[in-house]
Amino acid sequence: MTRARGHERAQILKSLETGLRVLGCFEGAKSEWGVTELAGELGVSKASVYRVLATLERHGYVLQDEGSGRYRLGSRLIRLGRLAANHFSLPERALPLMRKLRDETGEEVHLAVLDGREAVYIAKVNGLRPVQVVSEIGDRCPAHCVSTGKVLLAHADPALVEGMISEGLVCYTDRTHATAGSLLEELEKIRGQGYAVNWGEWREDVRGVAAPVVNADGSVVASIGICGPAFRLDEGFIQKSIPAVVGAASRLSGQLGAPEER
Repeated sequence: MTRARGHERAQILKSLETGLRVLGCFEGAKSEWGVTELAGELGVSKASVYRVLATLERHGYVLQDEGSGRYRLGSRLIRLGRLAANHFSLPERALPLMRKLRDETGEEVHLAVLDGREAVYIAKVNGLRPVQVVSEIGDRCPAHCVSTGKVLLAHADPALVEGMISEGLVCYTDRTHATAGSLLEELEKIRGQGYAVNWGEWREDVRGVAAPVVNADGSVVASIGICGPAFRLDEGFIQKSIPAVVGAASRLSGQLGAPEER
């Protein structure tokens, strides 16, 4: 059994290695490659290269020119590169401010980034109260339903939001912004006030507040927010916590070189 599992794992890693070697060919001066050229360059079969390219194309890592049939890098790699640059050491910089925000509010604090339709937690600080929301670094949430995600969507490429709407918005509770009009109105409101509130839009018993983190070129690269059980995060608590959340996000933005007025 152990040998079979090891053999299977080796095959998976070999396939991944081939894919990474294919992508590595695009790092040089040559920006476009054909299947035969790549096969010769890497010393593997054309069938293997074709399967790798087809898989990479399916996920947006490469694009095939319809006229020439040659391949070039896709937009997803550009986006990942920007994410890597923006998020490098971001959790490390954010943690002291997140701990301060936790101490001010007593609640769990998240640092999140946008990945497609989802907000992803890249850092977390546990709250001080006995009852807490269960979450882990790496957890994903539907962006249109949580405060950290709505902040990110409010400043995302409009085409992304339009794509989400066209694909259909899942309604999780009676408070979910699950229609085009409702979501677009909510995102406009968030842009105007500078923060987002989740009133139980994903899980009825969980609420939160979040604000945007901005980098040196004025782009929103993350969001900081608190979340906790609805019985504790009533309207009065949320209104009282908004300045602390916005302040933490603003201070982190300042560390990233964000313009003073945005």
